[in-house]
Amino acid sequence: MADKIDKRTKALVKVLGEDLRLLREDRGIPQIQLAQKISMDPTNLAKIERGAKNVTVDTLRRIADGLELDVVIKFARRPKA
Repeated sequence: MADKIDKRTKALVKVLGEDLRLLREDRGIPQIQLAQKISMDPTNLAKIERGAKNVTVDTLRRIADGLELDVVIKFARRPKA
């Protein structure tokens, strides 16, 4: 990953990529077809799905639109220390 990000962020990027890949596969959409549908280079989509590329909110929305999904961002509260 070219970005200088910490381990926790890298782990989140990896989980997000895996989730996107599973959602795409559940819909039976080949990676190249989704990339074409959302005007994205297929190698960039592959990097996102592998967790090798940090994704912007705009790119996340484009992928979600291509998969006919809504983007919902939730934050979980941490217990007070």
